[in-house]
Amino acid sequence: MTSASVDAAEVTRADVIDSVVSPQAVALTLFVSSRICYFAGHFSQFPILPGVVQLDWAVRYAREYLLLTLPVMAVDRLKFTWPIQPNMQVKLTIEAESSGKSAAFRFWTDSLTVEGAPVNFSQGRLVYG
Repeated sequence: MTSASVDAAEVTRADVIDSVVSPQAVALTLFVSSRICYFAGHFSQFPILPGVVQLDWAVRYAREYLLLTLPVMAVDRLKFTWPIQPNMQVKLTIEAESSGKSAAFRFWTDSLTVEGAPVNFSQGRLVYG
């Protein structure tokens, strides 16, 4: 299959534009394309990236970049405060505890601000078991 034949329904992840990885943390810059299948039907007049997708991406990127492979048993302090819309560039920061039993994540941007502070799209803590 060539990239030209990739159907919009097959695009499930954001494009990683940049990454900074250390043993306990990763900072990703993501481009959230309008081609991502999860925007279809969520909502037609004001498409937003579903919260469950943001949570899934946090888990997947933590697994991929920080090698946190245990199952996620709980999510603490989960907050969705600003919608992620198509064609946005967002940052994802994941910081793991040294024990590997939890990792805090935050989707945010400094290209939008509220009262001078960067906008947080969502944040939470993954608890591994």
